[in-house]
Amino acid sequence: MSATSCPLSIPTLDVSAESVTRALRAARAPAAAVAAQRPDIRVVLQAARQAARELAVPPHPDWLRHACVVRFAASAWPVQDFHRCVLSCIGAHWLGAGQPYGLLEEGPGVFQVVDGRAQAAAALPDPAAPAEFRSDCVGLRPAFRPEVVSLTCCLNHAHALVGVVDVQGLVAELPQGLRDIAMQERFRNARPAWPGCCAGMSGQAVALLRDNPPHGVMAMLDLASTCPARPGDAAALQVLREIARLARARANWLAPQPGEILFLRNQHVLHAERSGRGERRFLRAYWRQSLLALGNFAGTEVPAMYSCARTLRGG
Repeated sequence: MSATSCPLSIPTLDVSAESVTRALRAARAPAAAVAAQRPDIRVVLQAARQAARELAVPPHPDWLRHACVVRFAASAWPVQDFHRCVLSCIGAHWLGAGQPYGLLEEGPGVFQVVDGRAQAAAALPDPAAPAEFRSDCVGLRPAFRPEVVSLTCCLNHAHALVGVVDVQGLVAELPQGLRDIAMQERFRNARPAWPGCCAGMSGQAVALLRDNPPHGVMAMLDLASTCPARPGDAAALQVLREIARLARARANWLAPQPGEILFLRNQHVLHAERSGRGERRFLRAYWRQSLLALGNFAGTEVPAMYSCARTLRGG
C-alpha cells in the first residue's frame, strides 16, 4: 500500500506467501461454506481460530494506535471471499481488534461488500476534489459502536484512495476559541435516521474532552452530515469548516492493493475515499474488542482487553 503523503505514521505488517498458504491450509471448513456467496461468520471465525493457532502470532494492540495495514502476499491472496474474511479475522486478531460486529447482535452487517464501477471523469482520482471525512460510529447505536473499522481490498482498478487523518492533531490545531466551541453541544447530525445531537458532541464526549485533552472524541463527527444544531450559528459552522479544511490538508492518502487490509481505530481517526474510473471491490467490517476474549480466539494468553471508554480516553 503506497501513500501520497505521510503526516501520520501508519505501520505495515507484511505476511509472506508461505504464511498465507499455511493459514489457509489450517483454516478447514466445509466446501459449501467456502463457496457460499455470503460467508457464514461463525464458520469463518472457527476457521480463523485454527489458522491463528497455526501461525502462533500473539496479538499486539500497540500496532493499531491509529491505523495499520496488514499486507498479505498478493501471490497467495485467495479468490474466495470466505478465505479473504478468514485472513481479515487473523489480521484483526494480530492487532487486538476483537470480534467482527454483527455476530451476536443485529447490526449493519459483518463483512459488507463495497464494490461497483466508478464513473469518474478522470482515470485517476483528483487530489484536489473535496473529500468528506468521517468515522463509522455516529450512525450506530452507542451500545454497538465499533472500535475498529477494516477495509479489505479485493480489487482496485479504479485507483481508489483512502484518506486517514489523526483527530487529535486536527483538534489541537484549532484556534482556542473554536476549540472551546467544539466542546459545546451546538451540533447535530442532519441525517433523519440518526436522531438527537451528534454523538461526538454529547455530554459524555464533552466530559471526555475536559478530562483528557482531545484524543478520539472529535472522531465521532461525520463531517458529511454534521451541522450546527441551531440554524444561523456561524461559529459552530466555522468549527466544522475548519476541521474539514484541516482534515483535507493533513490526510495521509493510501492506495490499497489486493491482499492489503487497512484497519482504522475508529474513534481516533477520520477517513474518506476518492476514486477514479474503473472497478473496485472491498470488504468492510466493524470490530468490537469487548465482544471476544482474544486469548480464547487463538488459545493463547493476551494483554487485558480495552473497553470502549478506555479507548476513547487513550488508555
